[in-house]
Amino acid sequence: EFKKQGTYELEISDATGFGGEKYFYELLVDKEKQGVEIWMSVSGLAGRPWARADVAFNVIRKGGFNGKVKLIPPKDLRFSPLEIPAGTNSIPVKVNLAPGNDFNELKKVDIKAEVVLNGKKTIIPVKVGDKYNQAFAWDHILPADAFMIYRYRPQPPKKNKDKKTLKTIIIAVV
Repeated sequence: EFKKQGTYELEISDATGFGGEKYFYELLVDKEKQGVEIWMSVSGLAGRPWARADVAFNVIRKGGFNGKVKLIPPKDLRFSPLEIPAGTNSIPVKVNLAPGNDFNELKKVDIKAEVVLNGKKTIIPVKVGDKYNQAFAWDHILPADAFMIYRYRPQPPKKNKDKKTLKTIIIAVV
């Protein structure tokens, strides 16, 4: 950032120290373009239909973008709330696994968001990752390739010879 108007002399080279008269460099000076990245802090959800997880959605705002973000869940998920307010950089969202017939299958789902950049409505992909804590002090998002769901159908309780119901233990990762 230049503090005042005037003439400035810039020296440009590469990180290795090579360069000189035989090299060509191009410098582009322009206003920063508006942009946004939306990150989801988990990369998957497994459980019975309507299983729920509270997930942080983080917004990285660029170039002065300060608008709202509308989340567009795929048909396999339900989100509440659906909107990240203008100026907000992080919000907890309740993510529910919607009912479906594709039981016991690992399935990739794409999550998108709608924003208005430079006056134009734009659909962008939501990036996914898993939140990790380092040394009980710093949280990091480890990027993942995709958001995955696994919808399972609980088995009905089994009966024993004495017609007593045996308890079935179901473990869900949410």
